[in-house]
Parts: sequence; C-alpha cells; structure tokens
Amino acid sequence: MTRAVPIDVRLDPGGAVSRALVAAVAAGEPGLQVSAYVDGRCVVDAAAGWTGPARDAPLGTGHLFPVFSVTKGVVAAAVLRHAADGLVDLDRPLVAYWPRFGRGPAAAGKDSVTLRHVLTHSAGLPQMPKDTTAARMADWEWMADALCAEPLLWKPGEAAGYHAYTYGWLLGEPLRLALGLDQPPGAAIRRTVTEHFGQSDFWLGLPEELGPRVVTLGWSGPPMSTEGLRGRALPGHLAPGQEVFGRPDVRRSVHPGAGGIATASAVAGVYDVLTGSVHDGGRYGMVLGDGVRLHRRDTDRVLGAEVSRGLGFRVGDPGNLQQAFPFDAPSQTFGHPGAGGSVGWGDLARRAGFAVNRVGLTARGYADSVVRDVVRALVRAVAGVVGF
Repeated sequence: MTRAVPIDVRLDPGGAVSRALVAAVAAGEPGLQVSAYVDGRCVVDAAAGWTGPARDAPLGTGHLFPVFSVTKGVVAAAVLRHAADGLVDLDRPLVAYWPRFGRGPAAAGKDSVTLRHVLTHSAGLPQMPKDTTAARMADWEWMADALCAEPLLWKPGEAAGYHAYTYGWLLGEPLRLALGLDQPPGAAIRRTVTEHFGQSDFWLGLPEELGPRVVTLGWSGPPMSTEGLRGRALPGHLAPGQEVFGRPDVRRSVHPGAGGIATASAVAGVYDVLTGSVHDGGRYGMVLGDGVRLHRRDTDRVLGAEVSRGLGFRVGDPGNLQQAFPFDAPSQTFGHPGAGGSVGWGDLARRAGFAVNRVGLTARGYADSVVRDVVRALVRAVAGVVGF
C-alpha cells in the first residue's frame, strides 16, 4: 500500500500548490514548506512530507528550517537600512569601523575593502581560515580575529567570488561596531528587519527552547564540490547539513552568512515588504531601490558560473541566461538561494514575496527540477491573486 503524504495547508487558493507539494514528496522528496505574500497579506502557506529523512513525523507550516544563504538577503536588508539612516556608509572602508581588520601581516589591500565590496562578493576574502572548526565558527570573536589574519586573494572590486560564509562576519563585525553593540548583531538585525516586519520566526541565534521545532536535514546524491577555491570558501568539514548546522552551539550562534533559521512564511513575509508592499508604507522598497538593481555580472571565481548580483541579492537579469528560475531572464526578481534547496525572493512587478524550505538537500539545490516545479506552482498561485 502506498503511504499517504502528510500535508499541512493554512492557505492555498485553488489547491495547486498543495498538489505540487504532494507530487514532489510522492516522488521521493522528504519534505517541503512554502509560502507567499502579496501586499502584506499571506496568500499561500503550506507544507508536505516529513520533518526529517527518517519520515517519522509530519512536517507543518510552523516548523523551522536552517535556510543557509537565504540569510544573506535579510542581512543585506539590515545593512541597507542602516546605510539609508546614515549609520554606516557602503563606500567607507571597513577599517573605519573595524581598525583591527587593517592591521598585521595580512593587512595588504584591506584598507580599501568596503561594505559594498562585501555585498557584491568582490572583497577578495572568500576563504575560511584553515583552522576553523564548527565550534570556532560558532565563536564570533574568534572568527572576527581569524579573518583579520587572512590575506586578500585579489584586489577589492577586480573580481567576484562567492563569500559563502565570510560574508557574514565581514558585514556583521563592522555593523556591530558602528551600532555600538557589545554582542554579535543577530538581535539587532532581527529588530531592524524581521521583527519590524512582524516576522518573528526568522532567527540569527536560535533560543534553546525552539530546538524541537527545527527539522532534521538530510542529504541525497553527490556531495557539494570542495575542490579549489570553492573548498576554501565552503570547507567540507563545515558544509551545510545536519552534522554541522544541527549542533546546538552552531544553532545558538550568530552566523550572518549562512546561519538563519526560519519558516517559509517568515522569509516570504520579509521579501514581500522588501518589494515595497503596503506594510511600512513602502519605506523599505525605497531603501532597497539601488540594492536590487544589477551591480555586477561576473563569472564567479568560487562558483565557476556567471552570477548577476545587486547589493547582497541575486537579481533577475535579461543578460544572464545561466541563472535558474526564479532569477532567470528576464524578470524583476531579487533574493537569495540557500545551500541544498531553500530559496527566498521578491517579485517587484507583483509586489510579492516567496519562499521554499527543503528537508532533503542536494548539490543542485534550488535548481533541482522538483524544487522548480513547486516554485512555478507558487508563482502561478500568486499570479492568480494579482491578475498577472
């Protein structure tokens, strides 16, 4: 007898997204959670499958997921908000906020690295320090000190290479110092973006009592490549997955490059506001105007593929045919995928926010056909709501 697919639907007009979710799980996907907002209103919120690869507990819309680099877009929004308020300057060198970054034997060229370089992954410091362990990655001060001791691999601005993990501390430590904080900036980012938008289920530093709500991640297919510069930016022993990101110390830590833990509803709700929805009077949409336009289109030195970037976001680009849906060409989308398959994005034309969270991670991530089928169903559902 075929085992029934568990499904939890809070909102799904017409049921097409639910059917796509069930089909994906029936085809072997362990579990998926999706959400979409339009102009401040949640219009889709559903989940199907199980909370882990053991398939022993049904997945719900309230479960939390490690979303990895989906985190980058939320952190970028906080930096851009503080820049608009004059608390940081995107073109001021990092050393103006973080003098220690420009001192010591590895200081060459660091006095010209800016927040803008970090947001566009062109700072020249994608590599994680060689002696980083999972425990050290969870130690904010250790990571900040270790990156001060790392040399730049290229002149800031001359090329782009995915700062998979280092993005978080290279933005977060200057932000912490500029705001006068004596703790890592996770709570400040939540106040500025997620809590301000009424989306409390996005965490940078998970409270221990919320641990039971977090899914157990699985991995299927070949592992992510750890060769060359990719392996230095994303070392195999620190790779996204349950072994590292299921650790209590890592979950509690603030890792603004890849450590966000969230529901799909929280991510979609954030992106809805970032598109300029009615919430907050469209203020964030105006703040992000420059951040969501195309700033760089490069063959990324870490990823080995052409990537179109705004400031902290992937952006839809008619000139880039390599990017997978929903950032394909042409589109008015911006957002960020996470390792393994989670993705969050906004659609400026529809003033809508979307998110997909995934239990079963793969090396292809959000470009997997099973995820794209669900994404297309989600986009069609929103198109039915807005009329195009």
